Amino acid sequence: MVPRSALRHFVALAIGVVLWASASRAFAWVELTIGRDDVRVEIDRQGKARIEHRVQLLVSGGPLASFSIRGVDPDAEIEPGSFVVPEAAEKAGQLDGAKPVTVEKKTDKAPGTPRADLDVGFEGKGLYRGRYIVVVRYRTDLLATGSIAREGNSWLIRWLGPSWDHGLDNPRAAFTVPMGQTEPRAELPGAEAEGPQEDDGSVLSTVTRKGPVDVIELARLYAARGERIAWTFRIDARALDAGAPVASKPAPVPASDRAIAAPKDFGLEVLLGAGIGLFLLLAGLVVVHGHEVRMRAKERGVVPRPLVPLPLAVRACLGAIVYLAGMWLVLSGRASVGGPALAGAFALFVWYLPSRAKHEARPPGQWLPLRLGELVDRALPQDRGFFVLSSRAGLTTFASLFVIAVALGILAFTRSSVHLPLVLAGAAPLFSLFASGGRRSLPVDLAVDPIPLLRDVAIKLGRARPGLRLVPRVRLPQSSADADEIRLVAVVPEATQGLRSVEIGCGWAAGPGGYVILPEIVVRFEAGTPCAELASSLEASAKKGPGRKLDERVLVFTPKLPTRRLTVELALAVIDRLGVAQKRGAVDAAAEPPRTRRPKREVPEERRDAA
Repeated sequence: MVPRSALRHFVALAIGVVLWASASRAFAWVELTIGRDDVRVEIDRQGKARIEHRVQLLVSGGPLASFSIRGVDPDAEIEPGSFVVPEAAEKAGQLDGAKPVTVEKKTDKAPGTPRADLDVGFEGKGLYRGRYIVVVRYRTDLLATGSIAREGNSWLIRWLGPSWDHGLDNPRAAFTVPMGQTEPRAELPGAEAEGPQEDDGSVLSTVTRKGPVDVIELARLYAARGERIAWTFRIDARALDAGAPVASKPAPVPASDRAIAAPKDFGLEVLLGAGIGLFLLLAGLVVVHGHEVRMRAKERGVVPRPLVPLPLAVRACLGAIVYLAGMWLVLSGRASVGGPALAGAFALFVWYLPSRAKHEARPPGQWLPLRLGELVDRALPQDRGFFVLSSRAGLTTFASLFVIAVALGILAFTRSSVHLPLVLAGAAPLFSLFASGGRRSLPVDLAVDPIPLLRDVAIKLGRARPGLRLVPRVRLPQSSADADEIRLVAVVPEATQGLRSVEIGCGWAAGPGGYVILPEIVVRFEAGTPCAELASSLEASAKKGPGRKLDERVLVFTPKLPTRRLTVELALAVIDRLGVAQKRGAVDAAAEPPRTRRPKREVPEERRDAA
């Protein structure tokens, strides 16, 4: 007698085995749905045809090892080059990721209508969840199989399509036939079904005449499960040469699939050489750019600050590798978003942060006047470099990179229109060489950098106020022959008493993109004077500054935007407020008789007592 404990263990083991087996079958679950089957049939003048099936597979679960196309022509001769590709890649024209499939024909020897099936197998582990397009091609002789028959002055073509285990919505087939005197026309449809016969529904036809051929496209609203659609139409009797010797000329391969069958034009040595050449070119550009930035920083006595704190040679190599890897992903179609993003990382290796300015107390100095012509007619030294757009070398470099980017874009567009924006987006990081490391990333030299702004302001003020006198002044520190600041002094005619000067100078501010010059209007006046009383009404729109003497007060006005036009308008407003117009207003106010206070009337004592 079996002990109860052993029996319990045996039952538990049996249940575990059953659960494990059911779990294994569930893990391997796969469901296949045929979304559509687009058929293209190319018929030559001898009645032979080349048939192409583009089958959409909707796979759930997986992996899917194979599927069958049931009901093809019994004399089908399978062409090499069948493949499977994801639907998204096929729509974008990116067939580089297509994988070959194996196609095997199995003939049905059952009595009745002869038929053959095609078993399509996938290499490797098969297909997992997703949407795929399978392309299969074969050749057949429609005249020999009876699919083409002569009826009077026309040929009747009746070709049976394959049957599927699921119904199809909007099945269609495109037939390319030699051009005749009359256009092809569709006939009433027919069908042969393995199961119950269903209504064929209506057939829509479209005829297009393209040079030496006619293309008739037939479409139906629905195909039932197991139904073999009989695509039927007529062509002109002179379109085919029945009985003439066959001219063995293969049908042209569609342009969309030519990339798969075409041999590789370039060998590994050529591709490797081109990659090394591009690497050296990009690394050289980064090195030359870094050298120019270092020389400009040395002139200002500062140290350049690269965004990626690595030596220049290391940054050049990493930037070139990252950029080439990103562009390879773009051109190969492996990453539509990651490729441009990786190529865009090239800008990180060539970008420079603004150099830190030295904050030191200025030594005492002396302001010296200059002639206005020295400011207006002074020629500033031009920046030179391969990445400075204001120089000839910089314009040449920019134009060369732009031409290369346009050429790559045209090359990508000839391959696929989807590649064009990706290539242009990938070429954009190269132009970061011109946007970083320039003069704006260096601290402002108040003796040189404000000269273009002050020169334009002086010209505009001279046109607006022809009688206004403008005197440029430079500040020379003690024991130094180089000026450290320049300003433009406006001599106000008939100024209010106590006004010492109205100066147009410049400050600066640092931001993520570099240093920005900020123009400002500096008003100096004495305390306790009419100008001080007048200036008290302007303190709300200005900030106070330190004076050069104990009795001197300073107000600093800043335009809303650091533009030349707003700077000129603000300077004119300050000059008019403190100049002749205000003085005339003060004289008119002084000529007006002072207001006397009316004496208070005394109330009699009797009225006070009554109140």
